[in-house]
Amino acid sequence: MYSVKNKIELFNKMIYEKKKNEKEKEIKSLKENYEIKIQKLEKNQEEKRQEEIKKVIKESKKEKRQNISKAKVKFQKNLLEKHGEILNKFNKYINENIEKYLDTKDYKLYLEKEIDAIKKDIKEDDEVEIYIRKKDKDLMDLSNFKVEFTNDIIGGFYIIKNKNVKYDSTIKAKLEENSNYIGYLLKETLNNKEGVNFE
Repeated sequence: MYSVKNKIELFNKMIYEKKKNEKEKEIKSLKENYEIKIQKLEKNQEEKRQEEIKKVIKESKKEKRQNISKAKVKFQKNLLEKHGEILNKFNKYINENIEKYLDTKDYKLYLEKEIDAIKKDIKEDDEVEIYIRKKDKDLMDLSNFKVEFTNDIIGGFYIIKNKNVKYDSTIKAKLEENSNYIGYLLKETLNNKEGVNFE
């Protein structure tokens, strides 16, 4: 049989074990809750970190696109400036040397070639007027033409057939034709050339 003392000790022991178990459960619960909170915090931090990374990447890509776009605009601007500069130099050279050309044998051959080509398109009953510089009247065959002298052209001539068809073989017209063509070739050359630095 248990004595009163033993009973008291047994009761105290039971109470102690019960309190101990309750505390252990409480501690375990607190630990689990703490770990859950830590995991949530870590997850939130990771999500925020990933969002920041995405934001930085997005901003970097946007900045890259803007820089590329600015570079392209600058390149095209420099390209157009270079194109215009070279074309202006070409036109200036032509205009400065045109008077010399008008006194050459090549100019006489040009006039003969142009008028021979136009004559093939003219019939006997056509009414034809040719407008030329007075000093050019002896450089080509003007038979069958009504000749009109003009100071409005720098060289070459133009022909009016039946008062409504114009053949323009003036030097100015040829320069404009060639200038457009040369401008086109120049643009194609500059556009296709790699590694061009216009600065």
